[in-house]
Amino acid sequence: ITGYEHDQVMVQPQGQPGKYPEQDVSVPINWAYNHHYMLWMTGNYSTMSKVNTSVIDAYHPIYWIAMDTEAARDRDDPAIPTSQLFSEGNGGESRKSFHGYPDGYAQLIESPQK
Repeated sequence: ITGYEHDQVMVQPQGQPGKYPEQDVSVPINWAYNHHYMLWMTGNYSTMSKVNTSVIDAYHPIYWIAMDTEAARDRDDPAIPTSQLFSEGNGGESRKSFHGYPDGYAQLIESPQK
């Protein structure tokens, strides 16, 4: 990944994200201001899993993280990440704003999914 852009949208049809992305509608910024955000991107060798963190974080008792699948052990190059975490603190004003990396830099994901 050499860069990305994001938005908060109302999905059409409701409950089926990605089915018809051209029908998605941007949520007005005064409806849902996202001050900080985190985004996981997974590949074929990772999946999102719920983790109970109530013991260490009472404010966020359930947390989602990307975890390697069993098949990840059999990859040709285990040094290539199976997922990436993007964590930003620039809030809602970052929507539709390209976040790019300098030439020669990237965040790798083996076998990324759509």
